[in-house]
Amino acid sequence: MTEPLVKIALSIALLIGAYLLRKVTFSYFLQGIEPNEQQHRASSIRNVSSLIMVVLIGFIWLSELQNVALSLAAFMVAIVVATKEFLQCLLGFFVWSINRQFRIGDWVDINGMAGQVVDVDWVKTTVQEVNLSGDYSYTGKTLYIPNNTLLLYPAKNLNFMRRYVMHSFSVVREANINIEPIIEPLQAELNQLVEPFRETASRYSGFLHQRMDIEATQVAPSIALSTTELGKNKLTITMFCPTEQVAELQQRATRTFLRLWHEIQPDESV
Repeated sequence: MTEPLVKIALSIALLIGAYLLRKVTFSYFLQGIEPNEQQHRASSIRNVSSLIMVVLIGFIWLSELQNVALSLAAFMVAIVVATKEFLQCLLGFFVWSINRQFRIGDWVDINGMAGQVVDVDWVKTTVQEVNLSGDYSYTGKTLYIPNNTLLLYPAKNLNFMRRYVMHSFSVVREANINIEPIIEPLQAELNQLVEPFRETASRYSGFLHQRMDIEATQVAPSIALSTTELGKNKLTITMFCPTEQVAELQQRATRTFLRLWHEIQPDESV
């Protein structure tokens, strides 16, 4: 007989022997005692005999069970490896559902991919890209960000930037012109430039301070003078302004600076 047939025969013999032994045990141990005690002993005998039978059968088929366990383990590992990205995306969606770092319609920045969230499903987050390094306008590109990215990188909620933004830009000129006389008249014209929305910007700054517990944003435009690595003059203008007007305001401020710079050039050139 082959080994499997021997193991089958031993298993059948073990089952028959366990059944007969249980009958004999019942007839011997359950005589002359109260019904309640009979039930208790009968239950104990069944449990102990079943445990012994399972252990013995398991011992008989131990090698086969090991092979089956290894096959199942290898299969499960293969499944996990093949679906790792998908499972991570599901976990990322689960984490987002609990924490709600952002909602549909919010502006977010995830690993350098910024824009307005238009949809979140089990696998991906769909974002309409916004040009944060320029005029904060929509680029027309749609970004599909896998949800496993939410597990690897922080999601920055930029929703407050949808209305107002602290925008900075620089103008670089040659160092042979003294632009110090420009600062005061430029500051005055920048103040006039932001005057139409100054009150609204101030209220929005106060709202951000109360809701997000951050320092109130400076509403008045600021000017910083520095130099580049090549020794050229660098003028940096910072304005807290409506997001939709960033491009227009930057152009107007730049034209104002250039006009003032050309006004002083004849007298200050070297």
